[in-house]
Amino acid sequence: MKKPIMTKRATQRRLSLATVAMVIVAAGCAGPPRDACDMTGTPGTVCGFENPEDIEFLARSGVVLVSNLRLGDTAPGGGFLSAMTTAGATGDDQQARPWKVWPREDGSAPAADNNSAIMGSPDCPGPPDPAAFNPHGISSTSSGELALLYVAAHVVEGSGREAVEIFAVVGSDLKTKLSWLGCIPTPDAIQANDLAVSADGTVYASNYQPDNSPMHAIKASLLGTDTGGIIAWKQGAGWSEIEGTTSKLANGVALSKDGKVLYYTETISRSLHRKPLDGSPSVWVDIPGMPDNLSWTERGTLLVASHTSGPRFMACASGRLPCRSPWIIHELDPATMALRPVFEHGGDRLGAVATATPVGDKILLGTVFDDRIGVLSD
Repeated sequence: MKKPIMTKRATQRRLSLATVAMVIVAAGCAGPPRDACDMTGTPGTVCGFENPEDIEFLARSGVVLVSNLRLGDTAPGGGFLSAMTTAGATGDDQQARPWKVWPREDGSAPAADNNSAIMGSPDCPGPPDPAAFNPHGISSTSSGELALLYVAAHVVEGSGREAVEIFAVVGSDLKTKLSWLGCIPTPDAIQANDLAVSADGTVYASNYQPDNSPMHAIKASLLGTDTGGIIAWKQGAGWSEIEGTTSKLANGVALSKDGKVLYYTETISRSLHRKPLDGSPSVWVDIPGMPDNLSWTERGTLLVASHTSGPRFMACASGRLPCRSPWIIHELDPATMALRPVFEHGGDRLGAVATATPVGDKILLGTVFDDRIGVLSD
């Protein structure tokens, strides 16, 4: 028997019905408000954020930086980057509060002074509009004595630009501030999700979607279509795609300490890949759930956060809050690609965890749709 041919109209209808189904599921998933944040439960919770999707620990500055991704109806308008002392972020100082570092609390969005070396691409049009700034994945590195933060930032409501924004991290502890240094616009308005930066300034970013249409994510979820792979930017050479990384929603990105091996997650295929950059064959491993971001531990392993319920995640994406989408954290041995479960949660205290970032003897948990971060004892 011949397999029936699915026409474009039939495909669109299938997608439309699936979208309606997800909205129906979402409509029944709202729940009562959560209790206030506290450190008595597991995980502990720290409030004061808005969709804290990614977390970066800067040991030299004594702070944790957080991307507050305010996309969609759950939190319309521009997002921001916030900072918190390590004591505040890990719950050791429960009186500490996060503060906005870009744009700042007063709404200002400082750029570096004229004596600072502008970084990034020569075709960067200038500092982003704070009202159109929506930070997603973040990664820190250094250039000499200068600490840098690279941010995958998105368009807001059709304005702004898709780019990797570069900031200087100035000061430390409660005096930490950010100054914009430059940007690297992504080719063809690609939406990057996460990124990693090598010692020589090469930027590796996941091509999560070729543009800001959610249809790519829907088609990848329902039809198994590819969206894009890992793209790399080098000064003087521009962007290129890493061969052999084409994926169904490439997501989290990490780079080995020596810069020779790339790791990335593929959300729809539920897999984590190890890709040597010398052209050697890739290795991959199945990941329980839908894997999101990656973070290195001090012992040289990777933590990967995964979402374990697609329908409940979509319920949160539709704006039904508080988000109670379940999740799990695994630890990966990059040499053997062996996985070890670290912690699994039903989402009642903290939903849709996308990031697990080690800070001392704690693990900080970033969330896609929540107003808080989580804290686990390592």
